[in-house]
Amino acid sequence: MFFYNDVFKALKNSNITTIIDFRSEASITGKYAKKTIFNDLNYFLFPIDYNAIQFFKFNKRNSKFTIEEQKGVTHNFAILMKKFFDLMNKGHLYIGCLLGLHRTDFAVIINYLLNPKEPKTPPILSHMIYNSEKDVTDEKIGKTINLFNNISVDDKRMFGYGQKFKDILKDRISKLKRANLK
Repeated sequence: MFFYNDVFKALKNSNITTIIDFRSEASITGKYAKKTIFNDLNYFLFPIDYNAIQFFKFNKRNSKFTIEEQKGVTHNFAILMKKFFDLMNKGHLYIGCLLGLHRTDFAVIINYLLNPKEPKTPPILSHMIYNSEKDVTDEKIGKTINLFNNISVDDKRMFGYGQKFKDILKDRISKLKRANLK
């Protein structure tokens, strides 16, 4: 418990107000969430499991969900994604998952590519920092495009995506790839 208190105290002293947790196995009533809130920080759970969530996959025909279930899951994720973008735009946050590599990389790719308010610079992904990390930039970009293609027209309106957003998306993809070439 002492270690957690030191970490949370350091985060607060660094002007952090919100912790965003990407762990799909986490819970808003779990130990980490409770410790975050106990230490007077906001906790936001944005669970990312791109191997389980159908709209990240390339082949829609193999979906385990009915069409109505798929729409519901996708809409719920879009609502969480909107809240995530709002928090990212405000700043003063700490983001991470278990290791801060795979889901975190994926979340910052989603934020960079799909946030209506484009972040100033493309994120530098873990394969650029850790030599042992495999470059999965193209795979995560593909999953993000699949997510974009699977959200409803109403959800796209909620984000404020206009007619030209596909062109904006292509431009952001080019910038992201250039920033992450080894």
